[in-house]
Amino acid sequence: MDIRTIMDRIGMEHAGGQSATQLAARYRMPLDTVRRLIVAYRDERLGPVSDVEFIAPRIRRDGRHPGGGC
Repeated sequence: MDIRTIMDRIGMEHAGGQSATQLAARYRMPLDTVRRLIVAYRDERLGPVSDVEFIAPRIRRDGRHPGGGC
């Protein structure tokens, strides 16, 4: 199986809801390699996407969000 076929399979399965960790176990590949293949597949289909950093909101110990309402 060539790398293009593997990339397409992993990309389609990831788009279908499989996690990178599950795919790494299934294909017996390192997790970082699977993640790179997923990004390459996405870039090929959608074009390059800039890196996005998600910053989780701080949650108080009582479970409430500290931010003010709208």
